[in-house]
Amino acid sequence: MLSNRGRSRYREFQVIAIYDNPSIGTWNASYVWSRARGDLNSIDYFLGDFPAFVVRRNEYGPQPFDSPHRFLAYGQLRIRHEINISPLVEIRSGFPFSFVNERLDFIGPRNQAGRFPTFLSLAVQATKGFGIPSVVPKLGGRRARIGVAVINATSHFNPRDVQNNIASPQVGQFFNSLGTSVRAKFELDF
Repeated sequence: MLSNRGRSRYREFQVIAIYDNPSIGTWNASYVWSRARGDLNSIDYFLGDFPAFVVRRNEYGPQPFDSPHRFLAYGQLRIRHEINISPLVEIRSGFPFSFVNERLDFIGPRNQAGRFPTFLSLAVQATKGFGIPSVVPKLGGRRARIGVAVINATSHFNPRDVQNNIASPQVGQFFNSLGTSVRAKFELDF
């Protein structure tokens, strides 16, 4: 039986530190402790981009995006000759997951079988500013930046999937981590 009496609760405690120095840039750091619990059969579970193909009884428990601890630090280091270096580090608790059997029935309470490993990512972007020559139509005289961004520079194992079927010999193993990626950057000031 369907009803609209679902409930959810999100609580957080956040501490933020900001350091701003015109000669070297702005730096931010934050720590968040949070708890996300709610009904686990929300409407997006059935009508989202990847709808569930098995309708199960509703439970109240940790949300799939529950991450109790999160640390984030980022900033911008301004160097001479319009060179900017922007590092970002994120460390957070892994998301919860559930075990299922071969019929896809949950084993134990939902989202309480364990958590993904701790997520750690270091990203760094370096850019160099320059002026666009006045001979370029409609853009002449403007400023632009060109550079490179390195994502997950440490190539830390940050899995996106877990084998949660207890009938599998690989039950509890994590998979599908993205390695280091490098991207070109181009920014145009208007």
